[in-house]
Amino acid sequence: MEELINYFQQYEEWDPSASGVMRSFAREAIVRRYDILFEQGQVPEEMAYVSCGALSAIRSVPIDQERICYFMVAGDFVTDIDDFLNQRPVRVMIQAVVDSKIVSFNREAIRKLSKSLPLWDGLWTKIASRGLIETVRRRAPVAGSDPRTRCINFEQRYPGLIDQIPGKIVASYLDINAATLSRMRGKGPL
Repeated sequence: MEELINYFQQYEEWDPSASGVMRSFAREAIVRRYDILFEQGQVPEEMAYVSCGALSAIRSVPIDQERICYFMVAGDFVTDIDDFLNQRPVRVMIQAVVDSKIVSFNREAIRKLSKSLPLWDGLWTKIASRGLIETVRRRAPVAGSDPRTRCINFEQRYPGLIDQIPGKIVASYLDINAATLSRMRGKGPL
């Protein structure tokens, strides 16, 4: 929870009582590896923030296959803020790739926070703006023409994640096979 409070305080300074109010409306949860937080097509009923761990956004594609679109790591909001605000179904399934801790607020909690904390609406607007930018950034493909460049870009975008999750998941995201990833990693730092 402290991570989220610190995240909020990047945008607004407030007294400790505001943190207490915020805590009273938050829900902390552990999402175990491979647990699904949101199904593709589900309307998100809560805004979730990753305190620690990592989750992946997976899109179903024809012929019963799934494709990892992006990852959410500590310090990221899981829920697409635009989908949440407009009550639209999510276009991806959100699944934990390692045991993760999230903090979330449901719609009712957000409404109550808006009434309880005068600073909340301004804070929420700033967070939503940044969230939209982050969503676009996360959805941008890992650029690079060759597998090594894609691995380097992955490491830059998600520092340390490659060591936390199974190689087959990273390889799938990078559109290479697990053996190629293993060989590249065996040759030293990417």
